[in-house]
Amino acid sequence: SEKGHRQARTMGEWLAANHDGDILMVSSPLPRARQTADNVAEFFGKRATVRQDERLACGMSTDTASEAILEFGKETSALMLVGHAPDLGNLASYLLGGREGTIEMRKGAVACFETVRAGQGGSVLRWLITPRSIGGKSETTRSSRNK
Repeated sequence: SEKGHRQARTMGEWLAANHDGDILMVSSPLPRARQTADNVAEFFGKRATVRQDERLACGMSTDTASEAILEFGKETSALMLVGHAPDLGNLASYLLGGREGTIEMRKGAVACFETVRAGQGGSVLRWLITPRSIGGKSETTRSSRNK
């Protein structure tokens, strides 16, 4: 959707301005996730590499995602996974040592983790942002009828 493209561009612009190194983006093979990764990557130019991985498709398990993180983490110091809700929120919870579902990743949200050790609870959350929190347009628009 146009809103999704706008959110991805907002996040891509912010991420590229706040990360000056190379980045490896690994996307779910589903079209919307790949489009999101491509939109974000545009702001990084040649500093970004985008790949697809079946393990990040809808319904991914935290174990499967952890395997992907370990594998791709050997290639880069900055790894971005582009996937789906609630899977990414469940992964965030797992990385921090919590129960699945304790962290909600809204559409367009990006979280930064520092990995101390592999596995559950082996990461530290550095930040979690949404397009709206960095100045993008509101995620929802409501009209007020009774003023």
